[in-house]
Amino acid sequence: SQLIDIAVLDDDLDFRNYMEDFLNDEGMYSVRTFAHPEDLFESAEQRLPDIVLLDMKMGQFKGDKVLEQLLTRWPNLCVIIVTGYPSLEDMRATFKL
Repeated sequence: SQLIDIAVLDDDLDFRNYMEDFLNDEGMYSVRTFAHPEDLFESAEQRLPDIVLLDMKMGQFKGDKVLEQLLTRWPNLCVIIVTGYPSLEDMRATFKL
């Protein structure tokens, strides 16, 4: 059976490690984690993930900008937004994308 390929982009090392351990333990996923959007883009060009877990609040990187770039390059990509600080305004803007 084919593993579902998940890419995790988050600047929080603990969260990346947690997601990697959690998803690997499920036995249904192969997981790649990234701290920097450019690393994710490079990796996706080699092998497009089935799902991207995207953190919206990453210090210097804006999640909405990363989301726009991902969907411009790969319009059918499944992106799941992960955020610890949702605001209604951010959610509306994100759902529009």
